[in-house]
Amino acid sequence: MSRQCLLLRMAVLSVALIAVAASAAHARGSCGSDPDTAHACRIAPRVTYAGKLTAEDEQDFYSFNVARRNTPVHVTVYDLERRRCLSNDSCGSVGVRLLDATGNEVANPGFVSQPGGLIGGSEPITLDYRVRRAGTYYLVIDGSLGGGSKVPYEFSLEFSGPARGPSIAGIRLGMTRSAVQRKIGRPQRVERSPDSVYAYYTEHLLIEYGPRVFVVSTGSPRDRLDSGIHVGSLVKSVRRAYPRVACEKRGRAYLLCALSVPGPRNGSGDVPKLNFIFGRNRVKEIDLSFGTIIG
Repeated sequence: MSRQCLLLRMAVLSVALIAVAASAAHARGSCGSDPDTAHACRIAPRVTYAGKLTAEDEQDFYSFNVARRNTPVHVTVYDLERRRCLSNDSCGSVGVRLLDATGNEVANPGFVSQPGGLIGGSEPITLDYRVRRAGTYYLVIDGSLGGGSKVPYEFSLEFSGPARGPSIAGIRLGMTRSAVQRKIGRPQRVERSPDSVYAYYTEHLLIEYGPRVFVVSTGSPRDRLDSGIHVGSLVKSVRRAYPRVACEKRGRAYLLCALSVPGPRNGSGDVPKLNFIFGRNRVKEIDLSFGTIIG
């Protein structure tokens, strides 16, 4: 066989191998098809990572080490599809699971992240688990493409317990009435319905209870968020403090901005929302609840 023919056959074989490898990567995920350190992508805490699903059967594997047993692991995943998928019902979804070093599933939140509901924004999925022993663990990110060709996502890992979420005037969703009372005293006025208690602590600060706090709303500039945002803050200040915020506008005027925030879900599985209502492009009301005011 001549040298020229041999080189040609080697080139053809190389192209074929590259094609097979590309097909496998597409079908099995960009970070390997198995939970092992040779294939999974290595990740570290307090870093934001991006990826995308490009096939219905794709599974992306990410590995990380835990140095001590009983370490709390907190993972947040966002579906980053553009909101235009809502117009033709083609949005996909993203889910996450946690495997131990032997490939056994140890945590599965049972929820997915997908656009919609939050003015076209994405509600995150969170995974919280306290590992029993030190060693290697794997995140598996998979989901559905919906009617599209890909689903981009973003996620981060923390070695900490579930985030407490934001507070207004020091009050967070899920607090008990006694905890609120210890924090800010007794309300000035109380109204009751069959399902809720409406406690007005000032003229502008309203807290709604079931068994626990499920709404905190203020119209006063004195009741600040942890970020420093308050009634009277400009739209640009809100967008700078909360880069993931999604907004509705009428012409050049902002009506509402909202985003999903860390914190415990309610009994229906809804994630906490932070809502900003605007007047003349300044915040005139802030609402922390499990729903979006409009949209």
